[in-house]
Amino acid sequence: MKGVFFMPEKRIKRNQKIIVRIMAVALLSVVIEAAILTIIGILEVRNSYEEALEGQLMTAAIQLRDELDNEWDGDWELSENGDLLKGAEPVYDEYLEQLNNIKSQTGIDYTLFYGDTRYVTTIKKASGDYLIGTQCSDTVKEKVLTKGENYLATNIDIEGTKYYGYYVPNTNADGSVAGMTFTGIPAAGVTSAITKVVTLMVLVAVVIVAIIGVIGVMIVKGSNPVIAEIVGNLQKLSRGELSFTFSDKVMNRRDEFGKIAEASSELKDRLREVISTTMALSGEVEKSGNELS
Repeated sequence: MKGVFFMPEKRIKRNQKIIVRIMAVALLSVVIEAAILTIIGILEVRNSYEEALEGQLMTAAIQLRDELDNEWDGDWELSENGDLLKGAEPVYDEYLEQLNNIKSQTGIDYTLFYGDTRYVTTIKKASGDYLIGTQCSDTVKEKVLTKGENYLATNIDIEGTKYYGYYVPNTNADGSVAGMTFTGIPAAGVTSAITKVVTLMVLVAVVIVAIIGVIGVMIVKGSNPVIAEIVGNLQKLSRGELSFTFSDKVMNRRDEFGKIAEASSELKDRLREVISTTMALSGEVEKSGNELS
């Protein structure tokens, strides 16, 4: 029954595969979504980490300031020799030992300022000497000493090392700001911790995209033979070849491919019926014509 019903037409060469295109678009969408979510996650992690660090440093600074106030009554001042006094008593040696003990337990650096100058600190110079006698930045001086505010510095340079630092004002009995208490952590450690979390998030995103990509490839590979069979049989149908059949694997599918195969098979059967009926009628007409003649 080849060539009985349809005339061949000039074909346009079509090589693009719609499933591949759909999967490519879907995968691209997943990649874009994963990238956006990863970037948002990174920003949220950084903000959350910095907020938690700010709370930790603020708590440490306020706690230290209050403990020192409770240990020694009286105001902060300097002696004639330039020694730091609390309640008219020299406190350098005792406070230095105390600050170093706290640092060994917390990993946080501590500094006591009188005015804008460091008088007691756990931070050391490259030479190994304590970093005393040096001044804070103008920004810190304005925020803490002039305005009496707490202040978080996220990228402050102390002796060539970047710090996350928190400053709280130390006040005397009359309410005047005598100096500051500083708590800080080297920024390198903070950056390293954030980088580890960011790296993990990126790796998870890459793995997810890779898994989706593999699933997509498997879907494409599984669909290609089905599409090839459907297209091949439809091409036979377009040429009037009505002897083709679909495999059980295609006919038993419950998706759109199965529906296309089922509809194509029904169309083939209807066309065969039409052709059979037409040929039967043609035979009868020819027989009647012969009888009339």
